[in-house]
Parts: sequence; structure tokens; C-alpha cells
Amino acid sequence: KVPAELARATVCARPAEVARAADIVFLMLPDTPDVEKVLLGANGVADGISPGKIVLDMSSISPMATRRFAEALAQRGADYVDAPVSGGEVGAKAASLTIMCGGSEKAFARVKPLLELMGKNITLVGGVGAGQITKVANQMIVALTIEAVSEALLFASKAGADPAKVRVPAYHPDTPEVRHDWAQYYDNITTMDGMFAKALKELEDAGLADDTEFHPNLSRAGKLAFLRSR
Repeated sequence: KVPAELARATVCARPAEVARAADIVFLMLPDTPDVEKVLLGANGVADGISPGKIVLDMSSISPMATRRFAEALAQRGADYVDAPVSGGEVGAKAASLTIMCGGSEKAFARVKPLLELMGKNITLVGGVGAGQITKVANQMIVALTIEAVSEALLFASKAGADPAKVRVPAYHPDTPEVRHDWAQYYDNITTMDGMFAKALKELEDAGLADDTEFHPNLSRAGKLAFLRSR
């Protein structure tokens, strides 16, 4: 059922119909296969797109697949902008999302006024796929930070300290005492490497650790963070 505030919208049964009716087609889907199906599947966007139109994908998906999708749409004369977001439900409701974009400057200029209705920090990072790469980098930082804090607090707990109290001075690393303490913690943390090894073994068993999107210079920790961020 269409919400009352969208009663003027035209309801389409297939993605191809949306592409025929709209100048700019927005997507925000869970994962890469979902985007591929909507764009390139039967009665997909590609079947209805025409020259001069733009596909704006706000999903968080594979950068390599994003470039492949853009090439398929370019053959039909359409532009493509990848624009994954950060900010969560709170940012979405407040229209304060951070939006990382990849595409041509011309296409970005056309879609930016619409993105400004949803976000506050909107950046054209580079060509198609650059938005997705930026989102992956962001998620790697978040994932590795969570892993590091979790391991540190786990170590503190097993060493006999109260994690609830340990986490307070951790926010003040500029004192000699805290620097000394955390240097000692770092020297004694051995569980993280084992944890990454175990997790990567599970991913290898599932056939995911050989994902060709990995940059060859990514560390094991980086690979794990990348997979966990998808």
C-alpha cells in the first residue's frame, strides 16, 4: 500500500517500467545480487532505460560489480552514480546522511539537489565505484576499531580489571600512565591474531576468503573487516 503522502506517485509493477517513467532511477537494496537482479534481470531497469537518464544506486555493494553495472547501463546511453550512505536510521530520518558518490561530474551535478534532501555531507569522491570503495574503507575502520576495543576490554577483564572502569581512561591516551598501560596491553594481546585466523578459516570454508575484490596488499585483519562490512 502506498503511504498517503506518496499518493501522487505512480506505482510500477516492474523495474523496467520505473526506468521508462523516471529520469533518475533510485536504488537502495541489501546486497550486490539484489542490485544486479533489479538492474539486469528480466524486466529490469536496463530493459527500460534510455539515453540521458541516470541510475543512482545508494546500496552498499561491491565496487567491482558497480563498475560492471555502470558499463552495462552506459551501453544504453545512461549515466550511473553510486552513492552509498552512512548515518543509520537516525541520519535517514533527520535527512543528515553522509553520502559518498562515484560518477561523472555532470551526472553528480544532476543528482546532488535530490541527495541534499536526504543528506548533509555529500561528496563526489571520484569515478564510478569510488563511492563504494569509500564506504568499504569506512566500514573497515569501524570494524577494526570495534575489534580492537573488544579485544582490549576482553584482555582487561581476563587480567582481573573491571572493563567498565578500564574504558574510561582509554579515552585519555595523552597521559604517560595511560600510554604505558596500553603499551603493556598491546604487548600481551595475543587473542586477536587467533581470532582473525579462526574467522578467516571459516570464511575460506565458505568460499569467501578468495573474493577477487580484495586488494592483494590487504592484511588478514583488513580482509576480515572488509567481509564483515558487506
